[in-house]
Amino acid sequence: MLEVYFANMMADVLGEKGVSINQIEALRDRINEAHQQIKDRKWRELAFLDLVSQDIEQIKVMAKEIRETSENFLFLGMGGAAMGPRAILNALSQMHNVRNKPRIFIFDNADPIILKNIMNNIDLSKTTINIVSKSGNTSETVAAFMILWEKMSR
Repeated sequence: MLEVYFANMMADVLGEKGVSINQIEALRDRINEAHQQIKDRKWRELAFLDLVSQDIEQIKVMAKEIRETSENFLFLGMGGAAMGPRAILNALSQMHNVRNKPRIFIFDNADPIILKNIMNNIDLSKTTINIVSKSGNTSETVAAFMILWEKMSR
């Protein structure tokens, strides 16, 4: 469950620039209506909200296996595909690669030198590779995968 803590935006903390209880109360009906619409799934584009509970046990098993068998985790994805993983990694553990395994690498750049540097610092046989492309045909992601595939096939 997502819980929002908004005490620090309130008028009793920020003064006149803060939000008052009366302003929040004035929105109560609209907030309740939005919650009900989400519950009723009137907004079909919000189906992603169910992903949190779907396949969670399989995800946990796979994550445990990756932690136990991989020295490295390489994420290939460009733009928006890489923004989420990078934000989570930065928010939760900026020093992850110093302290933990698998080391996490996010390749979200078309520069082949960066990919070469990553490949020079990891053993691909001990690396889990996660390839993400929202469209399925992002040329930079496909090119990076082809380079990795060629190296792994040797």
